[in-house]
Amino acid sequence: MPTLEELENDYWGPPGDDTHLVKTCHVLRSKNLDHFTFEDYRILIGQNIGLSILLPRVLPMLMETPWASGNMYEGNVLISVLECKTIQEPQSKTDHQYVEQVKAICKKAIECAEPEDPFFGCTPQDLGLTPENAATVLLKAKQEMMDDDIYQQILAFTK
Repeated sequence: MPTLEELENDYWGPPGDDTHLVKTCHVLRSKNLDHFTFEDYRILIGQNIGLSILLPRVLPMLMETPWASGNMYEGNVLISVLECKTIQEPQSKTDHQYVEQVKAICKKAIECAEPEDPFFGCTPQDLGLTPENAATVLLKAKQEMMDDDIYQQILAFTK
């Protein structure tokens, strides 16, 4: 698979005395797309770079793994997609199709969302919890997850 530079026929050349982010974007534009990680997608999509090429590649991956993460937190790739210009300001029929795909991904993310293990790898019985207390702890963990900003941002996009 070619690089973004090759597909866009746009060679930026080496970065100057720029920030780490700018240098990283330059490097990623010349990286073979078959070797992209979720972090690579997150960075470039978050900078609105190569969206017409990257979105059709990353959306099917997010449909399989909506809570995929780069190097930051679970779901940060989806958040980058949600915040990119193509999704926020769709212009073409293709852009609107992407928006619909992203809505489907968000719905799947909500459906498969699970709170972090509130029992830290133990069984509730190991912690001396009754089934009723364990259910309360689990319900509180789910409520905390649903109150999270990331969850709320994804949920809002499904409406």
